[in-house]
Amino acid sequence: MRKVSPSRVLWNLTHKTGQGGAMSVRDCLLAIMTLGPQYGLQLHAELTSRTPHRAATNVGQIYSTLDRLVRDKKVEAGGQTPDGLPLYQLTSDGSREIGAWLEPESISRESTWSDLLDIVFMIRSLPNVDPLPACDALDFAFAELPEPTQGSDARARTAWLLTRAEEDFATSMRAIVDRTRVELERDKPHGWGLSMQRPKRGRRPLNPTS
Repeated sequence: MRKVSPSRVLWNLTHKTGQGGAMSVRDCLLAIMTLGPQYGLQLHAELTSRTPHRAATNVGQIYSTLDRLVRDKKVEAGGQTPDGLPLYQLTSDGSREIGAWLEPESISRESTWSDLLDIVFMIRSLPNVDPLPACDALDFAFAELPEPTQGSDARARTAWLLTRAEEDFATSMRAIVDRTRVELERDKPHGWGLSMQRPKRGRRPLNPTS
């Protein structure tokens, strides 16, 4: 295992355990669209199936994120379903961006807990993705650090407690990666395709065809 410099030990624990933001949902939607064109409510169903910790994400957030992705030219119109629901698909820029996210060379130790789970659950659920680069990047980012010096005064001991809490966090992430590797080895091929169970509703096109 590669060594990590002790200077990287401190990061903000509150940020680490946060819920993540719109960027997280954005990455997840791009990842799911590697399986092919989908409509908004379908993407919502796939998101909650593949990333259970994102179950509270509402449909409105899905559509607003899709609108931004279209604006940023990461996603484009991909036709429509037989009953007129608009489909979204990745552009070449979107494909390149999400490919780097799913098979990263490195992962920041400052990522939030939810963002890290996004990566773990996505590489576990997408059959078209090589999960090993992300597992290796997580192992490197959360490698065990040297035992910190406790110190003699209250201020130093407080810093020591924070560092120990951060190492506990890293230990939990290493355990998740280890379990993920075991599951990936057990389930070959890993992941699953798009669900055939169709959500009941979706956004209609602005100018539906008759």
